[in-house]
Amino acid sequence: MKKSILNVGMLFFLLISFQSYSQRTIGKLVKNKADASTQLTITTPTNNGRVSSPLTITGTASKDTNVSISVKAAFTGGSQDLGTFMATPNSNGTWESTPINLWAPEDAKNLRFEILASESVVQKSKMQTLKKSRSKKITVFPVSDIQTIARVELTENKVMELNPTITKMPERVSHGPIDPLTGHQRTRQPSSSVPNTYITSPIENTTIDIPIMVTGTAQKNSKIKVIVSRSYTQYGQNKNDHTKLTVTSDENGNWNTGKLYSVKTDEADANVTMKISAVRIVNEQEKGNTDIVTVTSEPKEKLGIKITSPKSNLYQGEKVTSPITVSGRAIKNHTLEIRLQTGQSNASNYQRQGNGRLIKDWTSVPVNSSGHWSTQLNTGKPQTTNGRASQDEYKLTILVRDKSKPSEIKVLHLRR
Repeated sequence: MKKSILNVGMLFFLLISFQSYSQRTIGKLVKNKADASTQLTITTPTNNGRVSSPLTITGTASKDTNVSISVKAAFTGGSQDLGTFMATPNSNGTWESTPINLWAPEDAKNLRFEILASESVVQKSKMQTLKKSRSKKITVFPVSDIQTIARVELTENKVMELNPTITKMPERVSHGPIDPLTGHQRTRQPSSSVPNTYITSPIENTTIDIPIMVTGTAQKNSKIKVIVSRSYTQYGQNKNDHTKLTVTSDENGNWNTGKLYSVKTDEADANVTMKISAVRIVNEQEKGNTDIVTVTSEPKEKLGIKITSPKSNLYQGEKVTSPITVSGRAIKNHTLEIRLQTGQSNASNYQRQGNGRLIKDWTSVPVNSSGHWSTQLNTGKPQTTNGRASQDEYKLTILVRDKSKPSEIKVLHLRR
């Protein structure tokens, strides 16, 4: 009996202990997950904002990370690195850079500064898994005159010279791990600084011509994956496509895609938005930062109202008879207006006196969700005077416009 009571008590104790341990463990996991969810951001300055020198950059990142801030002066025909600066997030996940001196090479035109913040996890233990680094890029413009100097090779001493507020840290002696078998220190391999991948052309927020050539810089002799994604609409329908290619940087770290003709969009309602990304590839895996530039381009043809049926028969083809079914394409869910009159007029003179007789004034026609529209027009018979009809009475002018853009009119001429 005593033995049974002892076993029951032991079982109860184990259940309570397991529940307490589970709650503590789950609580830690939830907390760690919450800590890791802080997004990498640049809060000041803002993208496309105006800045002056010296510039202090602030943002947010996950705790237990390091943030490297790379600053580059970009201008027509090239770019100049201004250095990479380190920042550490505080307990609230906010970070702030040292004041950075903005400068540019002499004769730099269309000057802007590109700021790339990259986040890397600080490894606290062997059990911690290093996560893929994140990056955030913005472009800013100088609000006042910026210091200009001759082009230089950017070294640590040059960065210190141009940014006197930076304190040079003493070099640390790095000790390798102890070999558990021999008790001797293992040799630690020196770490190498890998340059960030940049797109130097085209320039952010510009309208480009096709063919386009994408150029940039990266670690020398590296493979770079470049993706040109296009977003546009056709008659109000969203369209997306992309072109993917791999290029190799040369001995100096420069790379280019050559002229790209295939990224031209044939038809779109308005300009095409193009997002260009570049990232280094090692063993088929993405490594380091991803640089992104967004530009716009014009399609071969900008779409508008189209009258697809009937075709004009003014000079050839069979005469039309009433009623006439007129159909076409336009931006989906818009409302069109259609007008019918005699004679042969155009969008600029259809209201002029003597330019035909009005048969039907502007009448609303809906466009469906696929961008198609259709309506039927009763033309009546030619009007006669003393039993005879004028030549204009045998000609018809159909005018179609978007109710939201009444100045843009499509015209169709017919013979009846």
